Amino acid sequence: MYLFFGVCTTGIIIAAYWIFYTFLSLPNVVFTILSWVISVLFAYITNKLWVFESRSFNKQVLSH
Repeated sequence: MYLFFGVCTTGIIIAAYWIFYTFLSLPNVVFTILSWVISVLFAYITNKLWVFESRSFNKQVLSH
């Protein structure tokens, strides 16, 4: 599962960068940062829910 979602995360960062590059006229650094943030959020959520099967989003659980 970890490998599958790792590949999906790579696809997300490439797709997000392409979408930002194609449809927005912002500096390249902004595209890179936004793409990275989206892919990290995707990776965190998918790894939490499906790889490690942790369903809790309590503040105490998130900090550990």
